[in-house]
Amino acid sequence: VLNNVNMINTKVASFSAKLSPAMTIYGKATLNNVNIYGTTLSELDTDPMWPVYDLAVTNYSDTTINGGKIGTIYTWGNARLAINNAEIDTIKSAMRTGSGYGVNYGLIIGDNTKVNKVTMTNANASITVKSTAEIGVLDLCANNESGMYLNIEPGAKIGKVIVKNGDSCKEMTYDEWYKLITTPEKFDTAMKLGGELKLINDIKVAKI
Repeated sequence: VLNNVNMINTKVASFSAKLSPAMTIYGKATLNNVNIYGTTLSELDTDPMWPVYDLAVTNYSDTTINGGKIGTIYTWGNARLAINNAEIDTIKSAMRTGSGYGVNYGLIIGDNTKVNKVTMTNANASITVKSTAEIGVLDLCANNESGMYLNIEPGAKIGKVIVKNGDSCKEMTYDEWYKLITTPEKFDTAMKLGGELKLINDIKVAKI
């Protein structure tokens, strides 16, 4: 448990599969070049009732990760997590958008950061993806995608997006998803992608 830690440089070799989570952060923390491999996806898949996370960022935390590799991260509540120059396998985010306690809540996939999969599990979750970041799968299936606060900068690489489609979930390429216009914020990027666009909400734009 890290409580109001300013800086940590560490490498954790392994943890028992029943430790949940392996590391928990409260308050404000900056982690530099942290390598944590406490769990594997196979362990998560075999025991979904007791998931194990290498790193958990809790309510009212303000955490920055600069460099390193981490297997699984879980974030929840009114918290902020920014990741730069790092490689992450899985991020499961249930953070809410907004501000309080001096923290602007949200998940920030920062510069030169690669994440295999990001799953958003809160209807008003906030995520920013920087232009040099890369996400393999952005999973918005658990909630209404239009209720998310999404800021994806041009240049960001996203392989596939899974979004709620009625009562089911649909997997699309990033281009296909952005051409399915649900918010004004997606309009400009979708126009740059070109091709056929589909408006599924009432969208007001300044000019075309």
